[in-house]
Amino acid sequence: MDRCRPDFAIRLIERIKHFFDIKNIVFVLVMDKTQFSKVVCHNYGYDEKLGEEYLDKFIDFKVSLLPINKSLHNELVTIPVLKKLFEDVGEFSDDIVFIFYKVLDKYISPRDMRRKINLYALLKTGNVKKDMFLIISIISGPNDVIKKFRLLTSEIDQFIQVHKLSSQEIETYFKDYLSLRVIEFLDIFNKLKNIESTTYAYDGGIDHKQNLILDIYSKCSINKISRLEDFPKQHQDYLNAYLVEDLESQDDEW
Repeated sequence: MDRCRPDFAIRLIERIKHFFDIKNIVFVLVMDKTQFSKVVCHNYGYDEKLGEEYLDKFIDFKVSLLPINKSLHNELVTIPVLKKLFEDVGEFSDDIVFIFYKVLDKYISPRDMRRKINLYALLKTGNVKKDMFLIISIISGPNDVIKKFRLLTSEIDQFIQVHKLSSQEIETYFKDYLSLRVIEFLDIFNKLKNIESTTYAYDGGIDHKQNLILDIYSKCSINKISRLEDFPKQHQDYLNAYLVEDLESQDDEW
């Protein structure tokens, strides 16, 4: 109700009170009472206390909802929920679900989550490796795409080290405990890890190492890149080509 035009909302509750005060009929009003009270005060010139008293004429009792603890987003965004939402838009890759789940590091409303998934469905390339980075761009923005991916690989690497897991055991862990078959992510993860752990102690070895890393990211970029610095720009240009507005200012109709 608080999203309606203020004058309409006030007229609505007045009509409910005066025209529908019928036995055994209950109206449930969902509102931000504090904000609505301010609207009443503004419309009728009441002070804050009178605004509250005005609303009490229409409300017999109230139930306050606890505020969402935004630090507990993982309790709200679960893997089964994500799998269903992605399947609804024709995406069945567990890698995409895993990336979305892990990269999401702050609270997201159900509406915004569905909007981002719908946007992904519109823009996905069909190549899982590329689409993993696309979903990161949609969630965190293109400029942070490599940073977010590196943080994720670092987190997984630490988990492996602490629990002394082999490559096969980490796949089993994902399957048994997360119900996910994460294949493409682990393929990139293992290749990057092997490159980083290898010593290239010869002339041009460092350049060769960087070229190997570039080759991996190039295969995950929208188009082939010649510099790692071009990777975020590829995703920015790709998003801009399809979006009229910036991601943060999209209409709620998504």
